[in-house]
Amino acid sequence: MSIRNVATKLPPIKIPNRIPRGKTDILKALSMTVGMDSTAPEYSFIDDPRLLPTNSYQRLAFRLSKESGLKAAKYFFEKYPECFHRDQSEPKIEAFTFKEIYDESMDLTEDDLIEAISKNQVNNAQTAYQLITKKGIEISDATKVELIQLLLFFRNSEPSDPDIKSQAVESLSPIVDPGISLDVFQSIKNKNTLAYSSMIAGLTKIGMKERASFLAKEAMDSNIPLTVEAYNYLILYIRDKFRNKDEIWENVLNYLQIMSDNHVSPNVETFNCVLFTLRGIGYMPQVCQSLAKKVMHEMKNCKIEPSLYTYQLLLDIFCTGRDPNQRVLEDILLALDGKKLTMQTTKDCQLFVSVMRLCCKTFGNPGLAYKLHDIVTQHENFLLLDHNESFKKDYYENFFMLLLRAEVLQNVMQVYDRYVPNTYVPSVQLLMEIIDAINLYQAFEYIPQICSDYLMFDYHLRENWVLDALSRFCEASDACINDEKVQTHLSNFITSLLNMMQERADRLAEKQDRQPMDSRIYSYGIKIFLNAGDYQKAQKLVLKMYNERKNLTGQPILEFLINFIDTLFANGGTTKNLKEAVTIACHFGDASVIEKALKICRQMNLPSSFRSSLIEIADENRITLKEEDKCPDSNDDPPDQKK
Repeated sequence: MSIRNVATKLPPIKIPNRIPRGKTDILKALSMTVGMDSTAPEYSFIDDPRLLPTNSYQRLAFRLSKESGLKAAKYFFEKYPECFHRDQSEPKIEAFTFKEIYDESMDLTEDDLIEAISKNQVNNAQTAYQLITKKGIEISDATKVELIQLLLFFRNSEPSDPDIKSQAVESLSPIVDPGISLDVFQSIKNKNTLAYSSMIAGLTKIGMKERASFLAKEAMDSNIPLTVEAYNYLILYIRDKFRNKDEIWENVLNYLQIMSDNHVSPNVETFNCVLFTLRGIGYMPQVCQSLAKKVMHEMKNCKIEPSLYTYQLLLDIFCTGRDPNQRVLEDILLALDGKKLTMQTTKDCQLFVSVMRLCCKTFGNPGLAYKLHDIVTQHENFLLLDHNESFKKDYYENFFMLLLRAEVLQNVMQVYDRYVPNTYVPSVQLLMEIIDAINLYQAFEYIPQICSDYLMFDYHLRENWVLDALSRFCEASDACINDEKVQTHLSNFITSLLNMMQERADRLAEKQDRQPMDSRIYSYGIKIFLNAGDYQKAQKLVLKMYNERKNLTGQPILEFLINFIDTLFANGGTTKNLKEAVTIACHFGDASVIEKALKICRQMNLPSSFRSSLIEIADENRITLKEEDKCPDSNDDPPDQKK
């Protein structure tokens, strides 16, 4: 058979049509092949492995350092723009290119004004407008409307850097000067729908709500319909304008009727504004819930998909108060399940936290919490939590608190291992709850891990946190007295903890800001060392406590000192160690330790001179002893002193 005959029998080659691809489609396809890696640190922290933050303080320092660097770079970029005039990078990045600053020496035209508006350059746009109008050059109404939108949207100031959150927070003052916006609006010859709507929405945004209300009335009297954005802002303003709840709701319905008469279709933000007004209107819960159902029914008729903030408002209406409705929460989770969620406004980020808080504190339902967590981990929805660090921390805090109350400890620690410390750094309160659960269920195999995490998270910086932890670790040490592995870990933990606290105290001493140590910290350390059989460490700690007794605060736990002197001589201790323990107790006004010490002296036939030295210590500290303890026994004298 010839090659030509074979070729004729093969089907013809059909080249498929070209599929249009974006520049990042390959990256998106690759990203779909991987999921959330709980063993890796957050992407925002990946730089140098040795510099990865492992606790809340380091995370905060990392973010502040990053913001500081951004501010410094932005300062030099604005201070010396001529240094960035030559840019050979490809492709060009608008934020890093030379930014021309307009001034009075330039011959500017409307095209320059349009370019400044398109680049969101507020100061340049204002300068260009003022210079052009001063020359008597006519500016089109469309450009003036765009200028108004720019000025009022950015609150009459240069847009803040989205990466510098402190600037964004500082810019949210309640009322802002509109600047030249009012003059620009008055200069518009043909004030149409877009002009009025831009001005009304912008004035409401910067806090000039009465002026916006006046313009809305002026537009309605002139039979000029407004855009849906303007009506949304007017609905939000109703609650501030009126006090009577019936009057508020009547005006909301009035605006909705006006929108219907003018054939203005509502959007999701319209229904959010209505629900927001309804949430704080002051009606009885049953009335609010009934009206909210009607709003959602109308939203469904308009075929509008609710946003995350819509569900947040519904939760506020149905799941707060004396009779929360769990069915509403279940329906919301069912509606969100399996979807890739997107953030339309910053308020959307609150939903996950609010739902988890309801699951934990209101309903106490771990099943709903797991269902929510499945939604969060699907389709990279967890990125919505990364938008706000406080929301993320609150979410996981409530999640773990609920699991500790409703799940077995083994399941809790599996979730703990998955998210700590790369995704979430637990609070001190949560660690204390975990230690309590370990003591309750006698799951002491988790003690080494919690000890390591406690030190890694730098929770030794506050004494009350240290005392809370040591009291619980001491309880665990007593409960597993025969577990050599756990006792060794606890002993090493105390050694590392005291060393870290001493290093911090030395640093503060260099700054002449030395803070006294609480004596109970040493007491807990002595007890744990005794349980672990590290008697030399216990003796060194008593010596340290003896040397620093005048600078210690709080009352030492004397029971632990008594335990120390009980086992002192059986484990290589000396009378010097006994005297140090007695001196510590007497310094804090206690007689039980010296009474126990004198009893030991009699039992071991120690010299009367040593007993007398102990009694002198009691007298110096004005400790009243029993008569039998004061009188030395003749049998206590050494053989060479007996008559």
